[in-house]
Amino acid sequence: LGVSVTILSLREAFAIARAVKERFPTTRVVVGGPGTNGFAAASLLGHGAAVDFFVRGEGEAAMLGLVRALDGTGPGIDSVPGLVWRDE
Repeated sequence: LGVSVTILSLREAFAIARAVKERFPTTRVVVGGPGTNGFAAASLLGHGAAVDFFVRGEGEAAMLGLVRALDGTGPGIDSVPGLVWRDE
């Protein structure tokens, strides 16, 4: 699930992510958009516990890189620019 956010909708995006994870726990949740740019990675990960990945900056290339990393057709997620993820 991909959710684009502004600074004003970040809290709602976290609520959507929690609701999706409760009903579909294996769904990967990606949040990106201008609302993620002003926060440190640790802050995003700390407040967005149900979010698996955050994309900061341009999202088109990052999303393509993330999909390819997850399906094994590209390099690992650590090579995706602008990507922040929970390493668990």
